Amino acid sequence: MSRQLTVIVLAAGRGTRTRVSIPKVLLPVCGRNVVGCVLDEVACLQPQRTVVVVHHEADRVRASLAGRPELTFVDQGDPRGTGHAVQVAMAAVGDAALGEDGGDVLIVNGDGCLITHETLSALVEYRGDGAGSILTSVPPDASGMGRIVRGVGGELLAIREERDCTEDEGEIDEINAGFYCFDAAKLQGVLGQLSDDNAQGELY
Repeated sequence: MSRQLTVIVLAAGRGTRTRVSIPKVLLPVCGRNVVGCVLDEVACLQPQRTVVVVHHEADRVRASLAGRPELTFVDQGDPRGTGHAVQVAMAAVGDAALGEDGGDVLIVNGDGCLITHETLSALVEYRGDGAGSILTSVPPDASGMGRIVRGVGGELLAIREERDCTEDEGEIDEINAGFYCFDAAKLQGVLGQLSDDNAQGELY
């Protein structure tokens, strides 16, 4: 049996930066909504399961995706950050994510409507035998984004939200794009160790 692929789609946020009442994942894009664009690309990977984490206007989000029976919805409850959303999703999946020959967990932002299945597939493949892989970017302006903190050899040390950055870290131009792939067993092993010791008091 090949490795299991579980996809977790983060779609619980309010989207305050959009300044509109509609949930950001339901904003229209070329005849679809934002999260629909993401799910179409995810479907190309033929995952064993796709879990959509909802909360803000959860019923409205579920209704918009009613024609996709392959989805499992979980309500995040009181949203406490991305790490908390993944904890909730993995608790719902349980050991099914592991598979007989191991498993991969692909975590995607529900509002990342420009992502392609080719990029997602490459992210899964790039993980290889490592604990995880992450998609990063170097935009013209990194303001407001989580920074990628690397060691002297280029290894990933941390993802630092801007509010938690030191002055030097704030000058980093490489950012977290919000797409990750983890070994399922290793992810399950560390989720309980997440800390909310940060400026926003959230579990990253």
